[in-house]
Amino acid sequence: MATGMGCVPVSVPAQGYAYPTPEDELKALEEEKKELEAELEEINRRIEELRKSLGG
Repeated sequence: MATGMGCVPVSVPAQGYAYPTPEDELKALEEEKKELEAELEEINRRIEELRKSLGG
């Protein structure tokens, strides 16, 4: 249990958030993966822009 000044005690499961079913967890993880892949594409695009602007 975590406590602090002005904080309400909070109990956190040892494994983090518990999804209702394995199917729900799989769906959530697939969606998170999709979002991370899109973010990685943006990062790679920006890296290439910077390399080009630096003559590399």
